[in-house]
Amino acid sequence: MARIALGIMLLPVTLFCVYGFLASFEYPGVTRWKIGYALAFLAFGSLSIRMIVKGAKGMRRSS
Repeated sequence: MARIALGIMLLPVTLFCVYGFLASFEYPGVTRWKIGYALAFLAFGSLSIRMIVKGAKGMRRSS
């Protein structure tokens, strides 16, 4: 249950990274902001999905 809660809490951070990535297109060219937001999105997004999946598997086993 704690893993699912952590995964859900990471979803707003992931969405903020998407917003930041899209907002960074106000500046021309490839900037460090775009790279940073993209890497943060991949990290938080994969961690969120991994936590939710592991929590669901753990709940299924305990039932």
